[in-house]
Amino acid sequence: MKPEQQPTMATDEGGQSPSRESAQPKGSAQDGADPVNDLHSLWQQLNLCQQRFLAWADSTTELFSLELKTSLAAIRQMIVLQLLLICLAVFFVLSLCAGVGLVVYHFTLSLLAGYAGFVVALGVVLAGLIWQQARLASLVGFRHTVAQVKEGWDVVSKQTPSGD
Repeated sequence: MKPEQQPTMATDEGGQSPSRESAQPKGSAQDGADPVNDLHSLWQQLNLCQQRFLAWADSTTELFSLELKTSLAAIRQMIVLQLLLICLAVFFVLSLCAGVGLVVYHFTLSLLAGYAGFVVALGVVLAGLIWQQARLASLVGFRHTVAQVKEGWDVVSKQTPSGD
């Protein structure tokens, strides 16, 4: 063997243990394995992240489905209770009016006066409902907004010089 081809002996800084340097040039198979291992570990991390994300997405979908089913069941029950409440409210008002009629009949001993008391009580309830409906109807709409926009338009149109 020629001396250029023989591996050289190297000592570490302390000069104690000799080690052989590899005769292979840089960029050999060992250097190429590191990027492959890095890519492989990145791929494994990506797969793990994907599995965790899919598990989270599945559990979130199940939670949404469960909450939707619970909400729909609660809404159905609320609708039934609202219908029941409306019917009971109507019967309650009629009972109060009938009670007024009976009290009037009891004190006057006149069937006509008792019936008149019942009708007057229903009239008072009806007038109250009409007044409440009118008050609520006045709150619906954009009257104030429309008035403010008109005022703004008037101000802008007065400030804009005419094209004369």
